[in-house]
Amino acid sequence: MKHTIYSGLVSAALASSPGVASAADTATHQVLTREGAHRAVAAALTYAREHSAPGGAVAVVDAGGHTILVERIDGTFPAGTDISVGKARTAVMFKRPTRGIEETINKGRDAMIPVASVTWFTPLQGGVPITVNGEIVGGIGVSGASSAQQDEEIAIAGAQALATPSAAKVELRGAKEVKAAFAQGETGATLIEDSAFRVAASRRDGAGQKREEKQKKDDYEGQRKTCQ
Repeated sequence: MKHTIYSGLVSAALASSPGVASAADTATHQVLTREGAHRAVAAALTYAREHSAPGGAVAVVDAGGHTILVERIDGTFPAGTDISVGKARTAVMFKRPTRGIEETINKGRDAMIPVASVTWFTPLQGGVPITVNGEIVGGIGVSGASSAQQDEEIAIAGAQALATPSAAKVELRGAKEVKAAFAQGETGATLIEDSAFRVAASRRDGAGQKREEKQKKDDYEGQRKTCQ
């Protein structure tokens, strides 16, 4: 009986001793390399040149938000470098494009602003996660292009350079959710958001600009003929 108790104590001590780990204690993750960061930045800068961006700082960070690479187009405003890093870090830390975060704040959730005091937080459009095989391995941020929209487009181009092809899928949204999204102002709410695209429930209550101009022209022609 004493021998059995002794053996059990030894087994328990070995199981809890340093250096003895089971498979459940660790996990294997993909790591974004310097080469991968260069590919993402090169793709982003190519997109910027092809779309006549007047400037742009492009930053790539790893999954922990630490900077791997930053490049800046000549003429970009100096602060663009730091802002691009901030956008990339925010996309990684929150695992989502920064556009959605900025929109949330603009719609009145000011309570998110103090988050900057506890973690990396640059809630400006232009940062997206870099996803490989379904795992976020880093983030890319852009600042200094012609607009916030173009910042995001350039960042997406960089992230897509490392993205792996995925099987097509269909996502369904309930009628109540769609109706509620359309009810949230002219721009609507975001229904689906990914690192490569965003679907918003925007709407137009009246005629478009071209249609209105055509109507005015038709009205003018009608009045002119009446006068003649």
